Amino acid sequence: MHLNESAEEMGRHGLVDRNVVEFPRGDDLRLENAIESFDAGDSSPALFREFIDLIDKGLKEANYFVGCMYEDGTNGAVKNLAHAFHYYQKSVEGFGYLEGYLAQARLLYHGNGTTQDYERAFQYYRHVAEQREHPVALFMLGRMFQHGTGVKKDIQEARVWYGRAIATGSVYGMINLAMLEYEEGHPLKSFFLRIKAGISAFLLARRNPRDVRLRGG
Repeated sequence: MHLNESAEEMGRHGLVDRNVVEFPRGDDLRLENAIESFDAGDSSPALFREFIDLIDKGLKEANYFVGCMYEDGTNGAVKNLAHAFHYYQKSVEGFGYLEGYLAQARLLYHGNGTTQDYERAFQYYRHVAEQREHPVALFMLGRMFQHGTGVKKDIQEARVWYGRAIATGSVYGMINLAMLEYEEGHPLKSFFLRIKAGISAFLLARRNPRDVRLRGG
């Protein structure tokens, strides 16, 4: 299951792109309720149908959640990564949903449900990072600079992005920088970063296992 923030939380943290469309309050409230049910772990097929109906009414944000259901094979949806990618794309078109960009970037990076495309993945992660200091986008940019996937390899640039990710509390930012330090011949730095990552992961998971700072790429 994906780790998702509620629509209200994402709005507060700036995780929705600036191209926002206003909807009639009735349908908007239905969407808020549906997202709350999704975040609470509702795995019923009825919730899948609710999101589909909201899509039909023009609420593009709902596409993202249908994408999650297809990606994870929940709520009565048969797991289908190609369908997931399609719905993530729809969540971006017109609405510019940043979680939709992140989801597409993840599938493009791993080649799941679509042709592997590091360059597009890099562009999408960069777009999210330009809109918001998002832990996942930041550490993935660091990883891509470190390994030269989708962009020219640049260890110093990788350190910059990992540093920005760590500033947000990203556990994977710490883990990836620890691996980089080890590869660069700094085992002590690597060791302390791994310890820090372990402690941070423990404390975050105790408070909220779905915390965005615990998310991998």
